[in-house]
This record gives sequence, C-alpha cells and structure tokens, in this order.
Amino acid sequence: MIPKSALVGRRFSLPVPLCIAALASLAFAVGVAAAVDPGEIREAEIRECRAGDLATWGDGRDRPAPSRQMFFAYNPTNAPADFSRDEVVAMVRKAMSGWAACGLQLDWAEWMPTLEAAPDVRVIGWMPASEDSGGLIGGADFVRRRLLLSPKVFAVLKARNPTLMQSTLQMTLSHEIGHFLGLVAHSRRCVDVTSYYHDGKGRHCLTENIGGIRSVKGVIEYRSDMPTACDIARCRRANGLQ
Repeated sequence: MIPKSALVGRRFSLPVPLCIAALASLAFAVGVAAAVDPGEIREAEIRECRAGDLATWGDGRDRPAPSRQMFFAYNPTNAPADFSRDEVVAMVRKAMSGWAACGLQLDWAEWMPTLEAAPDVRVIGWMPASEDSGGLIGGADFVRRRLLLSPKVFAVLKARNPTLMQSTLQMTLSHEIGHFLGLVAHSRRCVDVTSYYHDGKGRHCLTENIGGIRSVKGVIEYRSDMPTACDIARCRRANGLQ
C-alpha cells in the first residue's frame, strides 16, 4: 500500500461553482462578457499564456524533471472493466503528445515486470479495488515512480455521472504526467490541466469568465483535459527550457 503522503494528485469532486473572475474591473468584465462567448474565453485561456498568467496555489515548488528523457508504460492489473487496455494506452499516448511541447523527450514502453525498477520509466497502473485512496482519483508517486489510479473513485463517478468517465481519466492522466515532468505545485488558473478549483480554505481558482466555471454551455469540467499553453510554459520554465 502506498502511503498517502507519498502521492501528489487529483482529488475527486463533481464540478461546483467555485471559481471567481479575475478581471481588472467589473465594468470591463461585463463589457467583455456581452461581446465574447464564454466558450471562446475558455478556449483562449487554453490556447494563450500571457505575461503574468502563471499562478499556482503555492502548494509545492516546481523543479526540473529527473531526466530529459522519460518512458511511460501501462500495467492493466486491477483495471476496471470500463476501461480496455487499448483505450487507456491511447489516452496515455495522447497526454504524452500534449506535453511534448515542453521540450522533454517522452517515449512509450511496453510494460513488463522488470520495468518497475527502471529509473527512467514511470509505470501507470491501478490500485487494488478495495484500497482507499483518500479521495484521490489518481496520484503521482515520485518515490516508486508510479502513477496510480483509483478504481473505487471511478466507481463512484460511474454511479453519479458515467458520461464523465473517459474525459476524467484523460484529464487525470494529463494532470499526473505533469507532476512527473516537474510541475509539483497546482495551478490556480481554472482551465489548466494541473489546476485545483479551490484550496478548501475559501480561495477559488481564477478565470476571466465572470460566470465562473459553469458559464460554458455543454462544458461540465471547465478544466482542460490536456495541457494548456500555461501548463507548457510552466513545464519549460521548471526544466530550464524557456
């Protein structure tokens, strides 16, 4: 069993209106909202990273990845029946492709038991279904070089809203791979894949949408399921690749 203190990851919660606007003034914000569709604002936040946009919760310190080349492998042991091996592999590869713009070399490796001890390999797998993850849907274990997913939390999600299963897994994989690339702190920009919506102490994430994270029709999760421009900028900065 992995000690909970060893994991850095995403805590499961269904989206709630916890974001606040981050515009210069209310009058300006209302004017922008009237002219620009909230979905377009979200897409711009994903696509662009302006000077001063990088903001984290201060819950960790970004650092260089342990090496400029990293391999990822998938061990399907304990995987829920809802996710086939090919489906998960495709999502891992998609997340790796999204992080490629950081400038590190990310490669795929077919899983075999001997890879567990390889220092340059990060193995993605599942906790036993009976194991309590402490509410974490996934976690990056830096010591054992594993990305662990929680079948129990996905079972809860399936019972509440099964339509979110695939997108949540993609988001979780992208988020946790970001930790392995050196992004230890969580972003305070709502849209970043490395973000948290709130800190549990009354502070909320930042977005230019005055309606917050529930302002975009058809979008349940405001957070992107792939790295944003600011996620990439933070990764490049952490690894000295700016």
